Amino acid sequence: MAANSSKVKDPTSGPAVGWNAEAQTAEPLTLRDSFPVPTLEAWRAQAEGDLKGADFDKKLVWRPLEGFAVQPIYRREDTAELAHVGGLPGFAPFARGTYPLSGVRPGWQVRQDCTQASPEEVNAALRDGLARGQTAVGIRLDNAARQGLDGDDPEATELAGRYGMTMSSINGLRVALADVDLERYPVTIRSGRAGLAVLSMLVALAQERDLSLQALVGSIEHDPVHSMLKAGTSRLPMDLQYRVMADMAGWCRRRCPGIRPVMVNATQFHGGGATLVQELGYTLAVGAEYLRAMMARGLSADDAALSMTFCLPVSTNLFPEVAKLRAARMLWARIVKALGATNEDAWKMFLHARTSAWTKTVYDPYNNIVRAAMEGFAGAVGGCDSMFVAPFDEPIGRADEFSRRVARNQQLLLQEEAHLTKVVDPSAGSYYVEALTDSVARAAWKVFQEIEAAGGMVKALQAGIPQKAIREVVAKRQKALTGRRMPIVGVSNYANAAEKRLRKAALPREEFLAERRRRQSRLRAMRDNNSVWRMLADVKNAVMGGTGNLMEIGVRAAGEGMTIGEFTRALRAAAQGEALTIEPIRVVRAAAPFEALRERADRFAERSGEAPRVLLVPIGPLAMRRARADFCHGFFPAGGFVTAEPATVPKTADEAAAAIVADRAGVAVICSDDASYPQLVGPIIAKARASRPDLVVIVAGYPEESVAALREAGVDDFVHVRADVAETLARLQDRLGI
Repeated sequence: MAANSSKVKDPTSGPAVGWNAEAQTAEPLTLRDSFPVPTLEAWRAQAEGDLKGADFDKKLVWRPLEGFAVQPIYRREDTAELAHVGGLPGFAPFARGTYPLSGVRPGWQVRQDCTQASPEEVNAALRDGLARGQTAVGIRLDNAARQGLDGDDPEATELAGRYGMTMSSINGLRVALADVDLERYPVTIRSGRAGLAVLSMLVALAQERDLSLQALVGSIEHDPVHSMLKAGTSRLPMDLQYRVMADMAGWCRRRCPGIRPVMVNATQFHGGGATLVQELGYTLAVGAEYLRAMMARGLSADDAALSMTFCLPVSTNLFPEVAKLRAARMLWARIVKALGATNEDAWKMFLHARTSAWTKTVYDPYNNIVRAAMEGFAGAVGGCDSMFVAPFDEPIGRADEFSRRVARNQQLLLQEEAHLTKVVDPSAGSYYVEALTDSVARAAWKVFQEIEAAGGMVKALQAGIPQKAIREVVAKRQKALTGRRMPIVGVSNYANAAEKRLRKAALPREEFLAERRRRQSRLRAMRDNNSVWRMLADVKNAVMGGTGNLMEIGVRAAGEGMTIGEFTRALRAAAQGEALTIEPIRVVRAAAPFEALRERADRFAERSGEAPRVLLVPIGPLAMRRARADFCHGFFPAGGFVTAEPATVPKTADEAAAAIVADRAGVAVICSDDASYPQLVGPIIAKARASRPDLVVIVAGYPEESVAALREAGVDDFVHVRADVAETLARLQDRLGI
């Protein structure tokens, strides 16, 4: 050992690298002079060598559903001709942000939307959040209010308190916003069809508090196309919806310009399965429709644009989502300018990002925290103006203090520990991101122009154009999802069949609804009902006569105690024209097909006392039996099946059959190589079914030359990489009576 050790070279010996600090300061480091400059051809030759003969384009060029190709490497040459590269934050076309210090000073608004059922709960959550880092107020109204119904309306029985705060009058806002400084914090209310009533109540509340309307900042969700996409009907004629929109926008521009009452919400396109290119193109088309509608009713292009916000969901598809947000600002600036806006502030998109509901899962739900972290990162790097990171338990039930805290802290971690608020547009200059931004922008602009050519978004929806395009994408997406080529970690891939599902306490509906009715009764007993009836008549007359400003009347009516339901009924009673009916776009989640399988398995486990079980039987050559058994360990849990293997690996067909008979599993999966199956499978099935006639036997793999013979020998099914996993597992569940 000593002799060998003496031969070890002294690391301090040998020629030293000359290093003179003064010389280095005078002579900068230039790696180009020190090393040869490689060519793209040389890199590709090396890459193709690593592929060992596999096709370069098939293996390394990613072709997402958006339609453009993503290369495995980008260089300066890929961005040299792009018009937006070289721009600066705060200057058109705003790829790098709409303000010189976008995302830095100030950082994006941390806006965690409250979805608690009662105004008291919302107030507690708001005050807690604002004390712990939240910088904006967000409230989502429940499904009753969003449909224009009061909490005591018979139609609201199944809607009140669901997915948001119940509210019928200004009293709900008084409670929810108690001790909240409306001059300090931006306020956004997700109001659905109740936008006019809710904005009127917010302004009336500010007047009650003697606040400066000029100091109010925030937004309201008046988005009739979004509501129509959800319900399949506009409920009110679109002309009246646009009248309401223009009156709200015009009034706000004059009285409280910090409030943007018109929202363009992309969540229905996103959640319906559209590509991010379709999502962006369609969203811009809705925005253009709203701009033209307001301009046709007397607003300037500048005032109309300054009245709008955009809500874009962000998925885990990290870099394309960053590119989507950057492209959105560029394209919106182009549209607004083309429609006549001359104020550069009007060219700027106010962009609210929210984490995707489409990507979230009911099973293995703590993965949602990681998904939301990726999505929040994309939103921040993409330059959003405000953000909502949804609690990880959003698809399961009502968020609790823990899940709300984690979601809020995810934004704070991005700002204060990842330091994303220290540099403006940190992705700028990346050859990949800049090229993606251009690709997304070009593809989305093409989608936008297709909708414009159809006469705008409303006419396109009536013709079913976006719906058909999204259906085609959804079919491709579902095929990729159920075939596990688009993995969902913890659900379609790497699922834990023994997982105990997270449960949420349901809202006590009877008590909740009874309290709503009591509050409504008290309101009507305490207010001046005659004054309310006069205000209702004023609303109807303004609609029917086409005169006056509905927002002006609404603020007075809200102060008198008029309810959301009364506002809505007044508008409907005076409406002239027909409501539109379209094919709705249904929101789904990517994991839904697998979660349906898991729910069936859970119910089976509750009835039988244990989860459905699959016995894997590895036999034959080690490499293939192990590979196929490991594949099956990933395949079957996606359907709620617990997998197991014999204590010892069977060496013969007799041993394999004995292991199957000894196990209680109703399904046996033989895992071997294709060459061994013809000799092994028949004897195993014959011996096992002699004792277990109801046994389901599956073969791992798909040996094409032997499939017919194996089926004749008694094989029930095959599992393999080309199988539709959801369909195969559903078939197995049906056979087992799950």
